[in-house]
This record gives sequence, C-alpha cells and structure tokens, in this order.
Amino acid sequence: MTNSAEGEDSPGFLPARFSRRIFKLFLFVIRKKMRKDFHAVWMTPGTREVFEGLGKTDGPIIMAMNHVSWWDPLVGMLVQGRFIPDHVLSAPMDSTQLVKFGFFRRIGIFGINPDDPETLGIMNEWVAKLFEENPRAVFWIMPQGEFKDVREPVRPRPGIATNAASHPEARVYTFSMEYTFWNDSRPELCLHSRLIEPPERITTPQWHKQIKRGMQSSADELAALVRTRDEKKFDALVPPAASRINPLYDLWLKVRGKKGDLDVSHRAERKS
Repeated sequence: MTNSAEGEDSPGFLPARFSRRIFKLFLFVIRKKMRKDFHAVWMTPGTREVFEGLGKTDGPIIMAMNHVSWWDPLVGMLVQGRFIPDHVLSAPMDSTQLVKFGFFRRIGIFGINPDDPETLGIMNEWVAKLFEENPRAVFWIMPQGEFKDVREPVRPRPGIATNAASHPEARVYTFSMEYTFWNDSRPELCLHSRLIEPPERITTPQWHKQIKRGMQSSADELAALVRTRDEKKFDALVPPAASRINPLYDLWLKVRGKKGDLDVSHRAERKS
C-alpha cells in the first residue's frame, strides 16, 4: 500500500490506489485554486507548531476534521502537502460520490457506504492494513458524517473512536475549519488544530467522549478568534493576496495608487 492499495472493488467498498505522483500533481492544482478563490488561509496561534510536529510523529496519525463545506478534503490535502508531503494519505468518502470522481482514489480516497451497518468493520480493516504497511500514514476522517454548520454542537459518529481505540500507537488531532468573510470580496479560511490526549482507559466509549470534547473545544476556540475579525491574531498559511474587484476598476485603482480592499484599521485604533 506504500504506492498503491491492494483490494478489489465491491458494492460497499472502493479501495484507494494511492499514487504519490498524482497526489503532488493534484496538490499543485489545489494551491492555485485556493490562492484564486480565497483571500487568505489563516492558522490560529499554535496550529503551525502542531502541523510541523506531525512530521516528527513516529506512529500513524488520525485527523478528526469538522465538515463544513465542499472544500474540506482539499484543505486537508493542502496541509498534508505543505507539512508532511512524504506521508501516505487516506480518507473515506461516500462510494456513490467517489464513482463520479474516480481520480480521487489515486490521491488516497477510498469509498464506503455510510448507511451500511457493515461499513464500520470494512473501514476498520482498511485502516488497520494502512497503518501496518505505512507506520506513518495519515488517516483523515470527518466524524460528523455529513455537512454541519459550525454553530451546531459537534456529534461525531463512533467510527473514529473505534479506530483510535484499536490503534493506541496512533496520535489523534482535531482539525477545525471555518470559512468567513471579513473585509475582502473573497472569503477567509481559518484553521485550528490540537492534539487530543488519550483517555485514561483506552476503550471506544472513552475515546468517543474524548474526541467529542476535543472537537467541540477546538471549534469553540476557533470561532472565538474568527469573531474578532482581526488577521493579526492569526498566522498566515496562504498569505493575503491582492484584493480584486473588477479587472478594469482594479487597474484604475492601481494607476491611482489605491488598493481594492476595505481598510478598517482606523476603526480598530479608535476602539483601543
């Protein structure tokens, strides 16, 4: 499974066939698209250190992501490509959707039927094999199982807790995302990540409580910073690009020595 996955397609499971070359090519596309569609990608204080520490982790990694939008898997790939590009990536996806985007299998995505009661066992077998063959693999999973607004309480499904309990050698991290508009015509993407400490008793129910608590805490901490609308409180993963309104009007502003973004710094100075 180092370069490709073993296994045959079945109605309830589509194995990934990871290709590092395809992953790097797709990563190039993701970076260009994110620079075009987002004003900036921000990290909360301490998140960069968490991401940099992933590459120093000897065992496998489980990333517990919230599920906010269509962008979420691409954001995970962006972080993996930036900080741990040599690790094997794996993540589940609804098999009916994966059929439409078959090339995703070449970047580590495998397909499952989330409504099939046998899915949990199938996924556990896949993750066990992944970690056995790739001791430093990264398993990205969205435990909420469906799109959820960031203001809703986090209620993870039990699959990730089963994976964590079955693999005590793995380290589990939160990966919270929030998409928001501040002062630019394009949205900001804000990220927050923290290690989830293992429970005292390594059981699936205890891990479930710990993951739920960790994901909720992570989401709350991120939301509090996002509400400040202050980019100075964040660390840039993808720095702010020049603001754009319209090509002709942008050119006119440039000729006049002006910028297209809204400058509200004077309001902040007045409040302080």
